[in-house]
Parts: sequence; C-alpha cells; structure tokens
Amino acid sequence: IMEIRTVAVGIVAIKGVESEYYLAMNKEGKLYAK
Repeated sequence: IMEIRTVAVGIVAIKGVESEYYLAMNKEGKLYAK
C-alpha cells in the first residue's frame, strides 16, 4: 500500500505504508526508494 500526499503545487510524496520508504526520482528520471 502506498500513501500519496501533496507537498506543494506539482510536488507529491509517495511513501510505502509498511516499509516507510519514500519513492523518489533522480535527475535522470530513474525511480529509487529512500
């Protein structure tokens, strides 16, 4: 299950509910968990 929240206009935070890792994107557009 993923939790999606708005941080600012055009910016969202996506977090795994159980793992508590955030899904992020680097400058090249690749996704990673942090």
